[in-house]
Amino acid sequence: MTKIILFIALLATMPVHPITGHWIAAGPNNTKIFIDFNKDGTFKVYSKTATENSGRYHTSIDTIFMYDNNCGTQVAGKYLLHFYGTDSVSFSLLQDSCTERAQEVNGARMKRG
Repeated sequence: MTKIILFIALLATMPVHPITGHWIAAGPNNTKIFIDFNKDGTFKVYSKTATENSGRYHTSIDTIFMYDNNCGTQVAGKYLLHFYGTDSVSFSLLQDSCTERAQEVNGARMKRG
């Protein structure tokens, strides 16, 4: 019985659409920004020429918690994930004390690459 309850609790925290994978977003001046969300809970944001940011993340149902190197790995940004089918997602700010990250992530849209 305990195993069944734990399994159900685990399923309840899993997102409907996983964020893991390779994503592409529009950057400034018509550039492409690439974002990789890895299964180990790490992510990397980069362009063709440089790494822009990296850190770790976790999800709970439709919410993502991001800890990145630019804002400090102890400061989480909390965003609601809006999936459009299985290949597109956008972010809505729930809570983030890091103004720079909030300005970049809130309203951002990505497409699977």
